[in-house]
Amino acid sequence: MTTPGSPDGPLARLPEPGWLADPARLDLERYWNGFQWTSHTRVRGSSYASGGTAAPHVVPQRRRRPRVGRGVWTLAGLTLGLIAVMGYMGTLPSWMPWPQAWVMSTPTGPQVDYPVFGSDDLVLYLARSMVAQDDHINVTFAGAATNAGMERLNDAMKEALTQNPYVFVSEWEVSVRAASTTITPTYIYDDAEAERRRAATADAVTALVNDSGALMSADPAEQVTLLHNAIAADAVYDWDAYDAINAGSKGLAIAASQEAYGILVDHTAVCTGYAEAMLLTAHALHIDAVVVTGDVDTGLTVGGHAWNRVFVNGAWRVVDVTWDDVPLGRGGGEVLRYDYLLLSPDDPLLTSRAIDSDWVLDENAGLYQ
Repeated sequence: MTTPGSPDGPLARLPEPGWLADPARLDLERYWNGFQWTSHTRVRGSSYASGGTAAPHVVPQRRRRPRVGRGVWTLAGLTLGLIAVMGYMGTLPSWMPWPQAWVMSTPTGPQVDYPVFGSDDLVLYLARSMVAQDDHINVTFAGAATNAGMERLNDAMKEALTQNPYVFVSEWEVSVRAASTTITPTYIYDDAEAERRRAATADAVTALVNDSGALMSADPAEQVTLLHNAIAADAVYDWDAYDAINAGSKGLAIAASQEAYGILVDHTAVCTGYAEAMLLTAHALHIDAVVVTGDVDTGLTVGGHAWNRVFVNGAWRVVDVTWDDVPLGRGGGEVLRYDYLLLSPDDPLLTSRAIDSDWVLDENAGLYQ
């Protein structure tokens, strides 16, 4: 006898369980259990099975679904949790959509006793953290895990350093891990010395603003002119530092020569010190101002240079106290000039200088045109 599905029979789908015609006798039915013939028979059309017993009830067997173990569910939960955390921190890759409303907003940072400046919340957060001299600054929310996020984070650091004279940092390192990103700054001074310099600078800003006569004027253009005159009269250009910088020298003396502290307290610095002094004194009078950086190929000084833009009477104007304070050059004395006071940004006198992109976030440069 050949059974359906045996090696000798046709490879057909097996019948469902039930009474079927006995393959050996035409007058009998034999019970098929879904897999093979059983020993139970009955006369065709009868409900009585041989042996006095009813045909066994056979439940069709179905393939069980594989069970998902607890470990799999735990892994799935951890994965979803990680995605949620990364989404909240803004560190998901660009190809993974995440609602902007569910992304953590930029923190304000620590409370500090000195003013900070910047074109957006990220720059201000970095500036406050560095004025506080935080050893490690958590910037996970900035999304530095992507190339675009890393580039923007470094741009924000450059702006924070350029626009904040109360920050003393020489360099920084960004560490990106699976779920966190931190910035580790290298501070020029220890906490005590940094605070001493900040306090001395702030006192000098107040004194210079008071002595300049700018508080007696209500015209921002006149106020800027009076600050320009007072800064130039208060300081001498540091030619030794200028030579050392162009020679590629580094060190504490070079860093100090580029601080507002140099102009306002030590009364000597290079161009960055002049520009930072103008920035602080202008802001003390609630005049918007920024430090602009770039390079010059001809003029009173060459190489890297810094100057200001100030917002007066509805327009941004250029002020370069450095070049108005050194018209006679090295060893020739200093006679105050007004050649670089409140110029239009497209003035022909400025054609020898090229602005770089370090002083402000790229997307915000247009705010100061």
